[in-house]
Amino acid sequence: MIRHMANENKALGIQVEGLKKELQSLQEIQSEVAYLEEENEDALERITVLQGEIKALKEGLARALQEKDQALGQIQTLEDGLSRMTS
Repeated sequence: MIRHMANENKALGIQVEGLKKELQSLQEIQSEVAYLEEENEDALERITVLQGEIKALKEGLARALQEKDQALGQIQTLEDGLSRMTS
């Protein structure tokens, strides 16, 4: 009976050690998950900033192209007027 209980106690001790190792592993994974979540939040924030910058650049480019087209139209109008004056 005592030997049986001693064997059970030993088996339980081994099981406890296994559970401690598993708990430590889970805690390490939890820490890594928390770190990765923070990294993801930072990355998403940076992406949002970059998207805003891209939007501003696109809008600036669209304005520049519109101004270029207007300037080309004015040049064409001036050239047409000059051409009529010299003909």
